[in-house]
Amino acid sequence: MDEAKKLINFFPEYGDYHNLSKFKNESFDVIFIIEALCHSLAKEKVLQEVYRILKKDGVFIVIDGYQGKEDISLSDDERLAINLAARGMAVIEPEFYADFIKKAKKEKFSVFNEENVSLYVLPTMRRFEKLVSRFFKFPFYPWFSFISKKIFP
Repeated sequence: MDEAKKLINFFPEYGDYHNLSKFKNESFDVIFIIEALCHSLAKEKVLQEVYRILKKDGVFIVIDGYQGKEDISLSDDERLAINLAARGMAVIEPEFYADFIKKAKKEKFSVFNEENVSLYVLPTMRRFEKLVSRFFKFPFYPWFSFISKKIFP
């Protein structure tokens, strides 16, 4: 049985989170955004819309990627890694975490239960690093790379 059919109060909607005018004020108990808010260039507008449609005791959950260190404290390699990761995820402007929190508080959100879950991805990243190192040690790497680029986007 389809999992969504078991939930009587779950109604997924397609739309633009910058414009939630089709929803009445204070009509949601819980709103969540998972790995999507980072793509917005107008987060303040999204926060205003969410605040408007969220009930007074409602909860807004954001699970997203943000830059942890301030840009001035980053090495050139870290800055490059952040920009490459952002481009790989189609994020136009990577945002510093503290700046997002300031925006959320400015839009009247109370921020609590903050948890940095970055460390949870490290085991996967270490496995990926091992796989990549094997790839680069492959005897025909330059030719394989050339052919791969022609075949895969």
